[in-house]
This record gives sequence, C-alpha cells and structure tokens, in this order.
Amino acid sequence: MIITAKQDFSSPVIFNVALVEKDVNGFMNVLRKNLFGSDGKTISLGFIQNQDVVAEVSDVRIDVPISSDPNGLLLIGYVQDKNTKEIYQSVVIDGPVKIGDPVVGLEDELPLLTTLNNIQMFPNPANHHFTFGLPSDVYPGSQWKIIDQRGVTVLEGNFEGAVNGMKEINVEELANAVYFVVMTGPKGGTVRKKLMVMNRN
Repeated sequence: MIITAKQDFSSPVIFNVALVEKDVNGFMNVLRKNLFGSDGKTISLGFIQNQDVVAEVSDVRIDVPISSDPNGLLLIGYVQDKNTKEIYQSVVIDGPVKIGDPVVGLEDELPLLTTLNNIQMFPNPANHHFTFGLPSDVYPGSQWKIIDQRGVTVLEGNFEGAVNGMKEINVEELANAVYFVVMTGPKGGTVRKKLMVMNRN
C-alpha cells in the first residue's frame, strides 16, 4: 500500500487493509479480516508533504471463510491517526479471487467425498497434459473443471472414457500458472486440488 502525504505531518499513523465480502446471504459488506492484523501497521516517522510511504506485509494468508462467490470481495485500505483514531483517507478496490478450502468435518466420511479425494493427478506440475488416476468406485456423473486464479473456468469435463482407470487431459493451451481442479460428484460433493501447469516446448 502506497500512501502519499498531502501535508507535513508528525503524529504516528496506522495503516490497514480490510478484506470485505460484498454479500453474505443478504448481509452487505461483511468484514472478514484485517490483513495487517487487528492493530494495523504503525508508522511513526514524520511525513513531509508529497512524500510517499510504502506499507507492506508479506505472506498475507486469506484463511477466512467466504460464500459461494469467489469474486465478491473488496479490499479497503485506510490511514488512521494512532492517537485520535480519526481516519484520514481510504481507498476501495476489488479483492482477489478466493477459492474456499475443501469441506472438512463429518462430511469427509461420506463415500462420495472419500472417492473424490482419492482421485490422483499426475504429473504435477503438468507439461502439455496430465492424467487423472481414478479409483474403481468413481460415481457416474462426477465432473471436473479447471479454474484459474481469477475464478474463471478454463477447462471442464467428466471422467467418462477412462482407460484402465486413467483419464488424460490436454492442457497445452493453458498459460503456465497454478490452477484449481474442482471435482464434483453427482450429488454435489466437491473436492478441490491444485494443479501447476508448466508447459515447455
């Protein structure tokens, strides 16, 4: 986050970025997490007019639950006086696309999710293609799709036509990146796994 001072200023300030979900079951603009921690990042140096200050935090983990819309996030950055708590300025931008973690808990014991979890993907990283290694009890009607970091589905299909438990998928048209492979059973159970594509000539 880059902050530009509009005037000389000597009081310490707090920087923070709030992760907000736009709509959660009709509740609007739900705060999910302060990415710089609950106390924010304090800057105590004096500011000179037009001076730029960079506030950054590495390895921010967005590990909070979200609803079914991975595109429905906002980032709200703000600058606050540490002593008076007055907020001087804020900015709102669209947040990152976040794919939720796989469902865990009692539902993992269901045969459907166990079967989906047992589907293997190799090689990973993939070079032009990868293969689903399928257990013998894959449910008919199960499907897969590959989603990029924006939440856009770039490939999809089913597991029909597998030969000896192997289903090869061509990914030579995909850009080199990390993708999410979402596998869904006929009754709605879902498992997500990561796939790295590193196509080489």
